Amino acid sequence: DGSTITLLDDVVDSYGVDISDDRELILDMAGHTITYGAQVEGYTVIFDLSGNVKLTIQGNGSFTFNDDYLNDKDPIGYIFRLGGNSTITINDGEYLCGLTCIQLDSNSKATINGGKFSAYGTWGDRYWILNLIDGCDGIFEVKGGTFVNYDPSNSETENPTDNIVAEGYEAIS
Repeated sequence: DGSTITLLDDVVDSYGVDISDDRELILDMAGHTITYGAQVEGYTVIFDLSGNVKLTIQGNGSFTFNDDYLNDKDPIGYIFRLGGNSTITINDGEYLCGLTCIQLDSNSKATINGGKFSAYGTWGDRYWILNLIDGCDGIFEVKGGTFVNYDPSNSETENPTDNIVAEGYEAIS
């Protein structure tokens, strides 16, 4: 059973969080907001997960960024970047990223049960809200949620275009 972290107030984070060990965490947003400020040049990720980390997000909170992030040299960062065998489960909340809400590498996995996902910017005139690093064995399972300007059943972030909606589920425009 994992540890639960419950936010008691809104948070402004300028450095990001790197979790790289074998632990199971539940982040209960409790309706609060994490705002990313990107004070560290070139570090454009809020949560960097690797190893065997298992993170669950719940509690109807939100992730966003402020003007410091937009003024950074590379304001097209990530909310969650996963590597190794790390996993994330998102149950609800709102996620506004620079470019990518969740990026998977290695054998990582993301399960999305709900939430609203949108991006500030595009790359090649496409929204990259969910993205697998080319050649990795990462897995997306989209079971719910709302995606602004992005269709997980026709993910143009993958080459070739891929359907990352979980088996037994369907995307509705």
